[in-house]
Amino acid sequence: MASRHPLTLPERAAARLLCGPVGHLAAGLVDWVVLLSRYAWARARGRTLA
Repeated sequence: MASRHPLTLPERAAARLLCGPVGHLAAGLVDWVVLLSRYAWARARGRTLA
């Protein structure tokens, strides 16, 4: 008979942390940081949003 939970408790907690709301929030924040840093770098080089 197969185990009900094939992962240990710490593994399940880590998966929940990475795949749950906290993981989505972190990914969104990283997206915004990359977007704004690329925008700032383009502005510093004299490029515009044309």
